Amino acid sequence: MRKVFVCVGAICALGAAAQADVLELDMTGWQAEGGWLNPGNTHMTINLPVGATIDNAEYVDLVYVAQDPSWQSDLVISLNDSEAFISYWDTQIAGAPDTSGTFGPASGSFNNPDAVGGPFTLTTGQLYIELYDIFNDTGVDEVVLGGTLRITYTVPAPGAMALLGGAGLLAARRRRA
Repeated sequence: MRKVFVCVGAICALGAAAQADVLELDMTGWQAEGGWLNPGNTHMTINLPVGATIDNAEYVDLVYVAQDPSWQSDLVISLNDSEAFISYWDTQIAGAPDTSGTFGPASGSFNNPDAVGGPFTLTTGQLYIELYDIFNDTGVDEVVLGGTLRITYTVPAPGAMALLGGAGLLAARRRRA
């Protein structure tokens, strides 16, 4: 019975050891000039610890202009485990129509019908963010007039991974006995 309490205590310690944080980025002036990795797209790399989990993402009060012939529905916000596209979470803007012009303000989570991928854990320590357009028209397709990208992530404490590894070794040893 004592062993069960020790394991439960270790699991609780793991949960308490993780640190959640929120990254907020002002998207004013961001633009999409074409498809994924187009050099004219707004993109950035943010260094986070390896093992950080991207738990949630949302856009808040997003207003942008889709320049003719581009459509408002073609805009994509993409979060990736580095530029290598190992794991990702993309979203189109929910409710954006297939027309040019100004759209917004719009707020929404990446957990919408137009999102693909999902929560993921960084294996590279580099969160790569890119704004792109799914149909490459000539010139700049969309320009963001205002809005915030809010990313919620969890960073495990340094000892949490070691504790988890140790618990796994202990469990493997007990199974052999």
